[in-house]
Amino acid sequence: LSRPAELLGTNGYGLPQPSEWEHLESESSQRQKQLLALSGDLDKEVRALLEPDRAAEMAANEANVKQIGEHLRKLHKASGGIELP
Repeated sequence: LSRPAELLGTNGYGLPQPSEWEHLESESSQRQKQLLALSGDLDKEVRALLEPDRAAEMAANEANVKQIGEHLRKLHKASGGIELP
């Protein structure tokens, strides 16, 4: 996604012209969906290769990170911090 002109199928490089933005947004959205799907598939395949103990350890770590994130957001909100939509 670092070369917008690549998504337009042109040899140009740089900022897309106003007439190209709609096509670019559509192509960018499709590519992002593909990359997210590939990332999810890869994650599943790698996790399937893990030993059960290691998989359980990773799941516990992810749960801890999620809990810490929620706690930090609550502290931030309680201290009057801004909230993004």
